[in-house]
Amino acid sequence: MKFKPLSKKYQFDDTLVMGFPGFLHQPIANWLYNLLLDKSKVVKPDGIYVHEPYLTNGFREALHVNFREAFPSEWNSAIRFILDDTDRTAMILQWCLNYYASEKAAKDLEWMLSGGGSGYAVLKTNKTASEYAEGVYDLVERVPAATKQLAEQTLNSNDELLKAWRACYGRNPSYNEAVQACQNVLEQLLRDTYLPKDTKAQLGKLITDIRAGKTLNFKGSGVVNQPNILLDLVDNVPMYRGMHKAGTGKDAKKAEAEYILLSTIYIWSLHQS
Repeated sequence: MKFKPLSKKYQFDDTLVMGFPGFLHQPIANWLYNLLLDKSKVVKPDGIYVHEPYLTNGFREALHVNFREAFPSEWNSAIRFILDDTDRTAMILQWCLNYYASEKAAKDLEWMLSGGGSGYAVLKTNKTASEYAEGVYDLVERVPAATKQLAEQTLNSNDELLKAWRACYGRNPSYNEAVQACQNVLEQLLRDTYLPKDTKAQLGKLITDIRAGKTLNFKGSGVVNQPNILLDLVDNVPMYRGMHKAGTGKDAKKAEAEYILLSTIYIWSLHQS
């Protein structure tokens, strides 16, 4: 049963925080401790004068080499060092998800991040277990629930749009790749629907030809006085994928890639029967 607070103070909206707020530090520290202690990466001494757990030498050396930073040996100092920097926290969590986390541990972390409003999410990947020591989970950007729900049906129906989505919101986003995939979708859609004889026409030429002789016909087009407004949404897409740099082209930024992706999903959806 979902907890339903009585007070407005605890009725949270869908705003996400791209980081790990202070109230998540202790849950994350406990998650790391339980995971790494089970994997013998952290040792809890039994000595009379030593009461604080510490990182094993082998694990600490692996951290030094892979992260190119010197980590404290004592556990409490190490966890403060990890949580002191958002990028470092994210990379340690990703490291653990890739190499040490079980399915239960991954789900536990996702529960914490989701409930805590973190802009990071734990996602099961398409990678095989052999590509990692154990884990097949990634730390990715969390997409607002309303956006994801709007796009879900479309993504399941179009592989190229799914590719664009993963390029835009994946762990290693490539915004130019996301825009390129959207351009492929739009080219095929406009060509097949309006100019099927132009089998090799690129997006810019397709838009020019459609403007010259056709009006777009899509679900709900009668509501819009000038249906070609959809062409205005995509007219500059070819300029936002790192091409034509000798002219007006430029690399796509996150906001531009998201706008093009969501516009493409919208346009594609309007043309489906």
